[in-house]
Amino acid sequence: MPTLVLGVGLTALAVITSRLWLLITAVTLIFGGGGDFYVVFRLFAFKSKKKTLYCDHPYECGTVVFEEIGK
Repeated sequence: MPTLVLGVGLTALAVITSRLWLLITAVTLIFGGGGDFYVVFRLFAFKSKKKTLYCDHPYECGTVVFEEIGK
């Protein structure tokens, strides 16, 4: 959400006010949030027929996926 609010919001403000430094800041924020979009994309791309539970990894960068055993 910060990427959308700050990045896109600042981009719109930069275009309206014609401030180059504000546009550069907004683009930097959008690129910085690219990793968040990548993680969300990977979560949606994971397909499983079983019941799954997604959790944030407790001490490393990433996500842990638990799948139901059996059935």
